[in-house]
Amino acid sequence: IQKQQARVEIERLVTQARRNEEEEEYAQAIEKYERVLESIRSYPFDLDLGDLQREVESRLPQLVERQKKREEAERISFLKMVEDEKRRDRSTDLRILENKLRQLRRKARSAEEHQNYQRAIQLYENILEVNPGDREAQQRLALVKELDHIHTMDKLRKAYAKNYDLAILGIEESSIVYQQIFRYPE
Repeated sequence: IQKQQARVEIERLVTQARRNEEEEEYAQAIEKYERVLESIRSYPFDLDLGDLQREVESRLPQLVERQKKREEAERISFLKMVEDEKRRDRSTDLRILENKLRQLRRKARSAEEHQNYQRAIQLYENILEVNPGDREAQQRLALVKELDHIHTMDKLRKAYAKNYDLAILGIEESSIVYQQIFRYPE
């Protein structure tokens, strides 16, 4: 009776393992096949399951190989998913960066239009920090520096001319004719 119970239990495990194998649940199938082999080998009596034992012993390495292939395919799939995610993140980061650069360009152009050349220079330099190869920003920076220089020189020239005019006016006002000073009252 013990022998027959053991056979039934082993056959039940084999049936469950085959079902797991069909459902591609290889880890569970492997575990059950290993339990079958352990039960056959450890049982004190000969259960007369030689054919079943050989079948399980031949299927077990195949299942282990299938399990490895599945794990490798899952690993590759996971790595591909991670790589795709990185690519999407880089694409998103690139779009954000491009938007930021466009915003900096708009601000720089606005500063140029308002003749705030120092601010424009700072903004173009910020653009070049992010993207040193930006030809447009390099050209605009050179132009704005030149405009800033011209603007500064023009302000200095105007200030010099104003000071000159004030100095001449002061000289003219201070040069009172001597006849007016020494004139006796009438």
